[in-house]
Amino acid sequence: MAESGDKLRRLRANIDALEAEFCRTAREFPGSQVIEVGRATRVVSAPTRRALRARDQGCRWPGCDRPVEWTSPHHIRFWTRQGGPTNLANLVSVCHFHHRQVHEGGWKVVKVGRELQFLPPDRQLFGPARGPGVRQAA
Repeated sequence: MAESGDKLRRLRANIDALEAEFCRTAREFPGSQVIEVGRATRVVSAPTRRALRARDQGCRWPGCDRPVEWTSPHHIRFWTRQGGPTNLANLVSVCHFHHRQVHEGGWKVVKVGRELQFLPPDRQLFGPARGPGVRQAA
């Protein structure tokens, strides 16, 4: 039981330290907006979205010419499965089509240094179309 009490005291000390740092930063930069929220929320805030749009200026998928207005933020390291934070370093703007390619088509977005790599799926996830006159190989 004493071990869980120690854990709670350490957690409370960490929370207090974070709150103090946040308040200090807010006092130093009055009128500023928070754009780095880490793991606090998956949803990208309006200030973060504006910064992302200014940085990416459109879909970052190689060869895609979709304007920034047609994009949405994508977590490079998934927020739910991989514990990725909601901050500019872990976000990329992709259009709806390419966002689906990542989430449903098996593509991966990997950050190597400052460069992004878009890796195709290891295997084909969708089979060939079937219909009249289309035969499946045996």
